[in-house]
Amino acid sequence: MAGSLNRFFKPDPVLKAVSETKENREAVDVEPHPSTSTTTVGEHSLGIESDTNTEEESSPKSSSSSSSEDENAKSTLADLFDPADWPEMLTSSLKETIVLKGPAKPKEHFAFPKDASKRRFTSTHYRRRLGNGEVHVRKWLSYSPRLDKIFCFCCKLFTTTKMSLTTGGYNDWKNLSQCLATHEVSPSHLTAMGNWTELLTRLGSGSTIDHSYQGLLATDTQHWQNVLQQLVAIVQYLGKQCLAFRGSSDTLYSENNGNYLKLVEMMATFDSVMQSHLKKIQNSEIHQHYLRKDIQNELIGLISKEIRRRILRLLKDAKYYSIILDCTPDITLVEQMTMVFSFVSVKQGDSPTANPEIHIEERFLGFLPVHNSSGEGLTEAILNELEMLKIPLSDMRGQGYDNGSNMKGKHSGVQKRIMDLNSRAFYVPCSAHSLNLVVNDAAMCCRDASTFFGILQKIYVFLSGSTNRWDVLKKHVSKLTVKPLSDTRWSSRIDAIRPFRFHVGEVYDTLIEIGGDMNFAALARIEASSLAKELNKFKFLCLIILWFNILSRINSVSKVLQSQSIYLPDVVELLE
Repeated sequence: MAGSLNRFFKPDPVLKAVSETKENREAVDVEPHPSTSTTTVGEHSLGIESDTNTEEESSPKSSSSSSSEDENAKSTLADLFDPADWPEMLTSSLKETIVLKGPAKPKEHFAFPKDASKRRFTSTHYRRRLGNGEVHVRKWLSYSPRLDKIFCFCCKLFTTTKMSLTTGGYNDWKNLSQCLATHEVSPSHLTAMGNWTELLTRLGSGSTIDHSYQGLLATDTQHWQNVLQQLVAIVQYLGKQCLAFRGSSDTLYSENNGNYLKLVEMMATFDSVMQSHLKKIQNSEIHQHYLRKDIQNELIGLISKEIRRRILRLLKDAKYYSIILDCTPDITLVEQMTMVFSFVSVKQGDSPTANPEIHIEERFLGFLPVHNSSGEGLTEAILNELEMLKIPLSDMRGQGYDNGSNMKGKHSGVQKRIMDLNSRAFYVPCSAHSLNLVVNDAAMCCRDASTFFGILQKIYVFLSGSTNRWDVLKKHVSKLTVKPLSDTRWSSRIDAIRPFRFHVGEVYDTLIEIGGDMNFAALARIEASSLAKELNKFKFLCLIILWFNILSRINSVSKVLQSQSIYLPDVVELLE
């Protein structure tokens, strides 16, 4: 019966300790009353353990560690199954445990001690003979071997009336029969008997208040777990897709209330848990619904914290790392520096003979706002962040930045300052960026090249500045459009040159048609004619072919340099 109590409420640590020390108690030679069944719920016999308890006491759990715990508990905890040792204040969980155990009754051959008057308690008092000759068992009568006194089991549990049978015990054996006869018909005893029987019945059917409360609590806990799991999934989805959370409204089922609430509404359409949750919100049954903007931010923060924790664990397991940094201004014009760590992750195989899995990881840990973009300011920001993350600077083996003077400067740049602190943190400039700078400087030092790309940009701006002019271009070149020049990636300018390389005639016809069409404004016609003349020059046509061939090769090399599976000899061969 002790094990069955776990179905109704969380185990009390006091009861657990008492149960574990039961085998160390003073031995008492008692047995159940012969007229009662050993399977009766609520009856407990000291000195006779069930098979379950015997197995528990003889199991390997009785180790040295548990024995020491038993000894500690033995010195501090009372025997709850002896009514003389019950605490003065009984909690509901203790009462339920005691009721499940039932009153202890000595064995028939137990030698009850005699008092000074040579009188003693006998087992015959456990029976009451009625007027019609029937014998009624006094199940409520409980004997304390330690005090040699009797108690009323149910009254001690369920009544506040002060009497010897409930407080210190009764041992006036001369007047015992009269005392028992008077007590068992008293109103307080009958009420206590009713409470005892009711609780015993409810425990047997699993319908106690504590059990019902635990059931409601478990149901409510499961509900909130399901809700939070779905909300976390929504946060993860929006984060992965780089989508905004909030809109102009924070109200459910309103227009433009943001992606977060719209996804919640959509999930409620198909999921009963979320549907029930939203109904409770609309009916004002709950006020803490985890949909407010501060909870959204808290969920984002918790997920972010966990992601950072896992990345840092991988990084620290790898020990050695490199940093890759770049800066860009945000919408408030505050310079934001990226923190990217590169390291080698080694995952051991399932078996000792299996080859380990090796992965080169590049993990982004966040943006770092910087207000001093000099080499000194950036270095200080990096060192402070490494110290906060508890990442040793001595384990850094590489630095990867762009070619800005504050980054790559050999006298006061970031790479030089960090190299002074850790000579093994070698600086490796971005190869793709270096190639882009070489092409940019080579082109800008040539006047014809600058003029050539300027004309290309003017043609794009002219044609894309009007839908009517763009329609004329589509009439001549249906599957290809003119694209703008890239100011940062010269290798990508191949996309702007390609239409002219293979469709220069169609673009020329477009400009001639616009220049001769009176439906267009005079300024548009003049500009179209001027651009057509530039396009028709021999030098311009030669530059189209020249720069297309140059940028085609540079674009191929640039893409290889940015590949995750880059092979250095192949890149060197392409560059040569």
